[in-house]
Amino acid sequence: MPLTCLGDGKIHKLAFASRLIQSYQDFISFVFLILQIEAVPVNMTPRFSCLACKDKKQSCDRALPKCFRCSRQGYNCSYPDKRKTATGKRKQVRDLEAKLTLLEARVDRSYSQAGHASGRNTSPHAGDESLPPLPETCLAAGGRSPGYLGRLQDDSTRGDALTSNEAAATEGIAGDLPVTSEMMKLYFEKMNHATPMIHRSRYETCVELSSANQPPMCLQYIVCATGASHGSACQPLAMPLYRQARAYAEADEMDDEGQRSFDLAHVQTWLLIANFEARKGLFSRAAVSLARSIRIAQMLNLHRERRNDETETLPPRGFGSSRDWIVLEECRRTWWCLYVSDRLLFATSGLPSIIDSTQVHASLPASDQAFQSGCPEETSTLQRVLHGPDRACSLLALRVLAASLFHRAIYLSGSRKTEDGDDANDEAYWGIHKTIENELISLQSAIPESFRLPHGLKCQQSVFIHVLIQMTILSLYKPTMQSAQGGNRRNSSYLASPSCKHVGNAVLHIVNIFKSMEDINTALQNPIQSYAAHTVALVLLSNSDIGQDEASKVASAKFLQRSLRQAGKTSPIALSLSEQLELKLAERDGLS
Repeated sequence: MPLTCLGDGKIHKLAFASRLIQSYQDFISFVFLILQIEAVPVNMTPRFSCLACKDKKQSCDRALPKCFRCSRQGYNCSYPDKRKTATGKRKQVRDLEAKLTLLEARVDRSYSQAGHASGRNTSPHAGDESLPPLPETCLAAGGRSPGYLGRLQDDSTRGDALTSNEAAATEGIAGDLPVTSEMMKLYFEKMNHATPMIHRSRYETCVELSSANQPPMCLQYIVCATGASHGSACQPLAMPLYRQARAYAEADEMDDEGQRSFDLAHVQTWLLIANFEARKGLFSRAAVSLARSIRIAQMLNLHRERRNDETETLPPRGFGSSRDWIVLEECRRTWWCLYVSDRLLFATSGLPSIIDSTQVHASLPASDQAFQSGCPEETSTLQRVLHGPDRACSLLALRVLAASLFHRAIYLSGSRKTEDGDDANDEAYWGIHKTIENELISLQSAIPESFRLPHGLKCQQSVFIHVLIQMTILSLYKPTMQSAQGGNRRNSSYLASPSCKHVGNAVLHIVNIFKSMEDINTALQNPIQSYAAHTVALVLLSNSDIGQDEASKVASAKFLQRSLRQAGKTSPIALSLSEQLELKLAERDGLS
């Protein structure tokens, strides 16, 4: 029926009903939409695991409204509606960016003239992707940046890496922050006497600085390795730290054509590496490491002192200004420690010496007190002191003199011919022999009263000097005594009596020194002193008449053998020598 046929009232009622129906339809659509939204998760299994299970990398049963694990543990369970978009960077990318930043910083510094050689950015990781950093917590020192020694590298990245046992030993002290400080303390208190070339307070201050101003990582590692080898708690770390030190030093040589490895700190590093290797019985490796150190020192002109030339600065810079007297003294001490090692290497191994004494023009080192306090102290040259000391010598200078005389005595006894009976009276031979004797007397008179025996027994440097002096006397007279007692020479009775007396006195002095020491184990960690104990024991067990009865000689030999065996718990060299003496004693007991 057309709308015109309806009245106005009916039209209005129809319009109202139409609007009401439309509103009702809208309401029904809204309710249906709500029900549809709520019904979707009820009727469908979630596509992804809940966030809690996904974070813990656990399997999720995707049950609704909560999965089984979240229901059991009371967690808030929520399901993602889509996969999470990766917004972070992969670990490898972050590592590469960090290394690139270090490389850029090092390139920028290469154009600057600031910074001393031992304190420049010396980490080999700066441009070498093959050397990942080392565990920070392993070597962090108390109170300083926990990563100043880096992280121990993973064994999959280098052939000379840590074994699983060594890595476990290293992880055993993870989080123990004072470990590095303890190893440094052990080095300076127990082993610094062997190579007293590093200024302790300056070194400890430098390792507190930022990485750009710290000593090279290789030096820090070998200092810690040397200290760890003499601490019961840290001893398992000694070899891992040594390997790291060597790896860093070799990486520095290969970086920038090796320019960064030509500084005082790397000279000290290779010397400490050589000493560590010698104490572990790695003699071939030690000889090569020592040669490296000597050659770098010679390239830096450490053997040629230029104190009076104001127009020329000393090339090797230490932990301070190149104009600083402490740095000059540190250079001097480093050179003379190299000289001593070179002389002793020849005396014990027979390898030719690298250093030519006639080319050395550096003054002898000053006293320890002057070095630590920074008070300049004038010293004489080696040749001047040998011909008669005109002033008091420091302990390190006396050590240099003793090593020089020991080297010359060994060389003299080795160059002596035995075929001709007249060689013993050779004028040139006995002239050199007499010169060494006179210089030994001068050396003994130059020892300060406080370091003479028995007062000097508490000082390891003093003990070493006295042992070297007696070993020099033994080396001078032992060949003469043996050849004279063999009856192969004319005037054998004339030669035998004084030679036997000198040898007997030297043997007795060395035995008494070792018997009187409170810490003989530390002394016998030094390969030279172990060698001295072994040599003296062999003389005691020989048939030579040195003025002692057989019972006393055997008792002294057994004491030296026991001492070497005790030191052999931490020293492979002492252990090997004690085993050799044990066989000699067994043979002697069997023959008797």
